[in-house]
Amino acid sequence: MQAASKGATASSRSRVRLVLLLLVVAGALIRAVLAFFGPESAGSLANHAAKSIAVGNYDQAIQYADAALAKEPANLDALVNRGVAYIGKQRYDDALADLGRALAIDPANATALGDSCIAEFATKKYDRAIRFCNLAVQNKPNYPHALLVRGASYLAEHDFERARNDFDSVIGLDPLDFKAYLGRAQTFLATDQFGPALNDLNTASHLGPDAADAILYERGLIHYYTGAYQLARDDLGQALAKDPKDAYKVIWRHLANLRSGQDDQNELAANALKIAGGKWPAPVVDLYINHGTIEDVFAEAAMGSESTQRDQACEAQFYVGEYYLQNKLIADAKRSFKSAIADCPPDFVEFTAAKAEMKLLGS
Repeated sequence: MQAASKGATASSRSRVRLVLLLLVVAGALIRAVLAFFGPESAGSLANHAAKSIAVGNYDQAIQYADAALAKEPANLDALVNRGVAYIGKQRYDDALADLGRALAIDPANATALGDSCIAEFATKKYDRAIRFCNLAVQNKPNYPHALLVRGASYLAEHDFERARNDFDSVIGLDPLDFKAYLGRAQTFLATDQFGPALNDLNTASHLGPDAADAILYERGLIHYYTGAYQLARDDLGQALAKDPKDAYKVIWRHLANLRSGQDDQNELAANALKIAGGKWPAPVVDLYINHGTIEDVFAEAAMGSESTQRDQACEAQFYVGEYYLQNKLIADAKRSFKSAIADCPPDFVEFTAAKAEMKLLGS
């Protein structure tokens, strides 16, 4: 009996120790949760969410906003901040839902209106984006954030005058905002004002070094449109070196090489090996290295959604026109360039390039 009693006592002690250990662990977990979310107010948690957004930690921002909204479901700052974090995560429907709740509380909240504009712009609903940005600017005049996105929306809608006015306004408010210069450059490009476009791209390059790689490509294209082929070759070569898998850059470097009097078949063949075969516009590269046909180009252009097919078909007309031009088939080249001008949106590279080529061909 004694032995059994000792065993039971030992077992009881073990259970007691286990319970104590679990209590200690539970206490540590509770302290950890409190340290993260704390007994803080919803406003304080919403502020933590904003700080997390500022450093790009969207997941943590959502956690903080969730905790704030658990305490105070109608906390305006938490709703807006979580909406912004959802935009950062490209969860645009969730973002619009939160921002919509925020606007139900405060319909004049310029931040919620401006961020709704961004979410709509990201899903290519440009008319809705413009409406939200209009409301944001009405409630907060000279709001650069809303003006910039509204300008980009007008640009996407090919309303170049209104887009330029918005970009002008942003530059007037903040002359160091390189994004506004980039946007305004696109409006100049779409209206064949190459000098001002080049000036804006150069300014943007100085103000936003992170955008310099994209600017090289755009600047190279402008040099091509204006017949400065050696400058085009240099810029496009640098752009391609930074992104050797981009088939468009391979194509344009090739075209600039030809116009500069360079025999680049070896370079083109080497560049062709680095891009993903089959996918648009890779068949254009295959055509240029004599590994494909014009029929292959148009067949691949006809793949994808209706809007994708439409865009690729207009591009195909231009690039096939360049193939005809390389082979001295001038009448065929003119016909293809005319088709590109008729079918491509005015902000497409191929639209502007086709007009430049027709001008060179005396048409």
